[in-house]
Amino acid sequence: MAKGKYAANILTQNRKNARWKDSYYGRRVLG
Repeated sequence: MAKGKYAANILTQNRKNARWKDSYYGRRVLG
C-alpha cells in the first residue's frame, strides 16, 4: 500500500516537473 502511494507521489511530482519545465523553456524561447 505504501509502495503504491509512493509511486503515485512520484508520478504526480514528475507531472509537476514536466509542466514547470514546459513553462520555463517556453518562456526562455519566447522571451
